[in-house]
Amino acid sequence: MNILGIPDYKIVEVVGDIDKRVRLTQLLWMQHEEDLEVLGEAAHHFYGSQGDALLARADSFSADQLKAAIEVGGELVEGYEFDYPRGDFVAPLETWTQIMAWRGDATKGIGYAMWFKVAVVVCALSFAREKGVEITNRRKR
Repeated sequence: MNILGIPDYKIVEVVGDIDKRVRLTQLLWMQHEEDLEVLGEAAHHFYGSQGDALLARADSFSADQLKAAIEVGGELVEGYEFDYPRGDFVAPLETWTQIMAWRGDATKGIGYAMWFKVAVVVCALSFAREKGVEITNRRKR
């Protein structure tokens, strides 16, 4: 694997065992920010994060909250939770940011993604930033 100019040996060095860093989980995916109102106070699970998708662990919500979210277009999806120790990075590649498939909160050290490949890339970038590894092939937002 070579992510944004970081060779695979360096990925292993900065991230460690990816299987321990990326875990399967059920997520609540909300398509529109204005729909978060139906969640009331529980909408805070979506704020304070980076990334383009409105994702949060499904088990963060009560059955009534999940029902209300689904009624306005939210979906329960199988996705991935990953370690996210450092945010603040410039968007990696246009193709990754266009798919709008992840969300991360460095203050909590956790991120979510709809696809494994996205989880691996964002997790690796987060660890690389934390450890000061130079990231190439970035674009500015």
